Formats: sequence, C-alpha cells, structure tokens
Amino acid sequence: MNHATELNKLVEIASRRTDFKTTGYRSFEQETQQSLTDALKSSNLFFTCSVLGMEAISHVIEDQAINLGGKFDFYAGFQKFSRLMPQEERYRKLSMLNNPINIFGIPDAQPWKAPNLKVFTLQKPRSPEDSSLTHNWFVVLNNPQFVSMALIASELPQAKLSVRNPDKLVYRNFEGFWTYNQTVINEVVNILDSYIKSQDSNQTPLNRA
Repeated sequence: MNHATELNKLVEIASRRTDFKTTGYRSFEQETQQSLTDALKSSNLFFTCSVLGMEAISHVIEDQAINLGGKFDFYAGFQKFSRLMPQEERYRKLSMLNNPINIFGIPDAQPWKAPNLKVFTLQKPRSPEDSSLTHNWFVVLNNPQFVSMALIASELPQAKLSVRNPDKLVYRNFEGFWTYNQTVINEVVNILDSYIKSQDSNQTPLNRA
C-alpha cells in the first residue's frame, strides 16, 4: 500500500472533485465504499489554508485530547521532526495520559524522550512529485466511545518565487478536510496503522518509552 496515495485519495473525494471509481481507491464491498464516499462528501469541512490555519485546527484537536483524558489513540504527522520541537509542551502533556501518541516525520531532529511517545520515521521523497506522507499534515484523535476528530491535508506545490524560502509560512498552503465522522476516521486510522505495521517490521522507532 502507498499510504500517502491512499490518504490523498480521501482528500480528493472530500473535495467533491472525484469519487472512489475515478481515484482507483483500493477495493471495498460496494456498500462499504458508498458509505465512506457519502461520509467524506457530507460530514466534513473541506478547506485550503495556510500553516497558521492548520496550526489552529491542530491545537483544537490536541487540546480536546488533553482535556478528554480516558482511552484514545492519537496520530500526528509533522512532515519533519524539527517542526515538532516547538510543540514539546503540549505533546508532553499528551504523552502523560497513558495513551499511544504516534508521531511521523523526517528525522532531521531528535525528539525528546517521553512516556507513550512513539516516533515513526518518514523517508524524504526523491522528488516533489513522489507520493509521500512527508507532504501530508494530519492530526487524529480516535475515541469511538466518546468523540473522534481528524485533520487531514496535503501540502500544495509552492510558487517558484518561494524556492529560496521553502519553510517560510506565507508560501506554505494546504488542502484538506476536518471531520468528526467515525467512518472516515476509521479509514484514516487503518491507513496510518498500516504504515506503523510496515515500519515495525523493518525498523526501530527513534524513541519508544
């Protein structure tokens, strides 16, 4: 499975520009496929926004998890671990809740050690056109018994004028969706858990408590 491709197909369907038939999404029974299609098109907020907008939505999900307590699974894609570092305080709080906090990124920095923080490395793509989770920003809180929410987005190609400043916030924009729909979140979790399983089979995460 190409995990980035599968995640981005959900973004495409949520945008209402396409559906499972035209994306070539992996095979589902017809009822399941239609249910997920309907959920993606009717129960989410599709958007295009800047890094600052993405951070604001991410903080809502993180704060909900911190305030929620109880049992949940949490996933966050930071593209690069260096982008995780400014969020250390809130992710230390998350990791103290005795739930798995799964972090994804290119290992350009060494994350701190904390209980329950599980770090999974992403490989830097060979070219900007390569499908890779390094192009995605996602934050997922999964608690089917109470409340689940997720932010899933893909970074848009940058204008040529930004080449010298690839990390400057004004040049970085994302397209994606925000959802509370458990059907959609289950599919996102399945994709991310599949990536985790593939990494567990051939590498040791940089930091496991």
